[in-house]
Amino acid sequence: MERIVALFGGYAALARELDIKHASTIQGWVVRGRVPHWWVQPIIEAGRNRGFDLKHEDFFDAAPSKGEAA
Repeated sequence: MERIVALFGGYAALARELDIKHASTIQGWVVRGRVPHWWVQPIIEAGRNRGFDLKHEDFFDAAPSKGEAA
């Protein structure tokens, strides 16, 4: 999620793009490591409008490799 926020130019910029009043909402997503599912598609569309090629997979961490804790 941090990479996606950086693409948009930070918490405040992404919040503005999504018409979210408080940038702390975006910050909370980063801290928790997840975005509410109902925001994934709007973020993808906002990214598309800015020329970013975001996919649903970009919102999920890679599965831990063998031997790593989940």
